[in-house]
Amino acid sequence: MNVLTAISALLAVWSLLRFLPAGWDGYGPLPYIIALLRFLWIPATACLAGAILFQDAPAMFIAAFVLLLIFTVNSPWYRRRNPRKPMADNGSSAHRESLKGESSRSTNQKSEKEQRKEAKSGGSCPVGTANGRFEPASAGTDAANASRNPSHETNHPQRRETGDADIMVMTLNCQYGHADASSIIRAVRQHDVTVLALQELSGKLVNELELLGLSRILPYHQFGLIRDTDNGGFNGLWSAQPPQDSYPDATDIKAASVPCMTLDGMDFYSAHTKSPMRGCRQWSQGITALGRLCPQSPAVVPFTGTNTDANHETTHVEQVAATHSTGQRMNTVIIMGDLNSCLDHPSFRTLLTHASLMDAGNDETHGRVASFPSWLRWPRLELDHILFSGGINAPDTFSLPIDGSDHRALLSRLRME
Repeated sequence: MNVLTAISALLAVWSLLRFLPAGWDGYGPLPYIIALLRFLWIPATACLAGAILFQDAPAMFIAAFVLLLIFTVNSPWYRRRNPRKPMADNGSSAHRESLKGESSRSTNQKSEKEQRKEAKSGGSCPVGTANGRFEPASAGTDAANASRNPSHETNHPQRRETGDADIMVMTLNCQYGHADASSIIRAVRQHDVTVLALQELSGKLVNELELLGLSRILPYHQFGLIRDTDNGGFNGLWSAQPPQDSYPDATDIKAASVPCMTLDGMDFYSAHTKSPMRGCRQWSQGITALGRLCPQSPAVVPFTGTNTDANHETTHVEQVAATHSTGQRMNTVIIMGDLNSCLDHPSFRTLLTHASLMDAGNDETHGRVASFPSWLRWPRLELDHILFSGGINAPDTFSLPIDGSDHRALLSRLRME
């Protein structure tokens, strides 16, 4: 076997790692090796050219196979072929239109320069929570009051009369809380964001967002619990509409807790699974465990309600399972966040398939919506995702830079079917 054939064979084995069973990608360097699969066309093309030049038939055949495989699994058709079970209408489609209507913004805002100056002088920021709800340090400011009293008349966005059932959502990894608060708020305003999911939050960043007026735009929020397993910070959700229910910790994964908001028949989650460098096994298990949030997933074990602990408080996942086991109508599921994985990872594909989820980035017909790293134009990976269950499609998904973060923000316009 000559050098070209050996290299081509190695590339072929590398490309086939994509088809490992779920969980097998949670060992050693495999998450990183698999993440680079889409770039194998570069060495494979070089091998094919060399094989043609030196008339090496075995190397030519193997390199051509690798190229065909890589281009097939990266084609828009293949990326969108993930099967999804249709979900029954939960009877709330008429109410969903009001979610978009709530996103009209108040124009009574301070100048950005004044807001930035006020945020910088905000002093120290605590990190305490009560049921996942952050208590800002500067309680006397309008923004802080809006956080704790969202029904205050001056903080309500004006409802817009519209028949448009689209809603705009946004997710961002804030890189240990270093993301620029004014840049986040600018994106929320410019793109009329209705639901915002942030990961790797810090107390300082939350205070800056409050002082700059995020609560006047999105007055309702739910934070995840702060705990030792946080990977870079805690997660949070903001909404223009008051939630019917919310949880600081919707499911148990060994990573930052996953807050949840229920808005007109839709369960929104902000999730951040561990990166492989924090533990490959926990990385894989955290991704697949998100399937428990979806009632149609095999990961959901029917809840019988027979817990013998008198002090046991029913978890969100147990309520999902209980509703599913009784045949009741289920909420639409929307999971947003940095999942540290892409479609080439078997664990991530298993989450999509078993939980009948679609990826907003895969709904795009012009290629992936890559978000990391923000400072490179190419190559980038799509580590950030907006996943959703039946009854929704994503006609418009894109990313944009946010100052101070190594991730780009991912935005998607979700349309109710």
